[in-house]
Amino acid sequence: MSLRCRAVSYAYTRHGQTALSGVSAELAPGTMCTVVGRNGSGKSTLLRLLCGIERPTSGHVMWSGREMASMREPERAAVCAYVPQRPALSAAFTVRELVSLGQRASGVGLHSVESALEAMGISDLASKLWHRTSEGQRVRSAVARALVQCTERGLLVMDEPFAALDPGECARLMGVIRELRSRGMTVVCAIHHIGIASLLADEVWWLDEGRLIGAGSAANVLQPAALERTFGVPFGEHAGQILPILPAVPP
Repeated sequence: MSLRCRAVSYAYTRHGQTALSGVSAELAPGTMCTVVGRNGSGKSTLLRLLCGIERPTSGHVMWSGREMASMREPERAAVCAYVPQRPALSAAFTVRELVSLGQRASGVGLHSVESALEAMGISDLASKLWHRTSEGQRVRSAVARALVQCTERGLLVMDEPFAALDPGECARLMGVIRELRSRGMTVVCAIHHIGIASLLADEVWWLDEGRLIGAGSAANVLQPAALERTFGVPFGEHAGQILPILPAVPP
């Protein structure tokens, strides 16, 4: 169940703006891949293409030899779960009702609704209206829905899920991702936090202005000198993480 991008490009029709250009990469089953890059580098666009939500302007996104965007929606739902950067709902669902939507999408998820709520630490929110929860709680609910939808050796794609989480919930989600990976699931996650990316990733895809400028292990791709050139701040290694180095405070 490998995931493969072949010369994938995407241009927004309305503005003629190229978001991605010639992206080619491949992931083996059971791989955790983090997608990094500056704001506007094409990360979110790439994730939507990986899920088949958008179709490439040119090139192909293949899952187990099949074109992802050509699958019927129920077929895609059975192999791929997606957590957007800013989850949204148009109806007044409770947290439990939202999470149960994952069951309706695939019907064959690895987690039950109750176990997904527990895994994400939101069992106590189950009866609360989703739109009255905090941003971080909404993200955790969306991840729980994906856990209900996720299938054995399937694909989970998440767009900046750590951004709204406190440190404890970041650690919880990292544990969930590692557990899914151990069960053969392929996980692709856009992450701004280079430290988390360096800790989690088997593979890193680095985008810059819509092009893939690096793909490989975190140790090979997340080099401090290259990170400094891209982000404009120095980086160094601390306790196994690659982190930005804060400037000294003048006396």
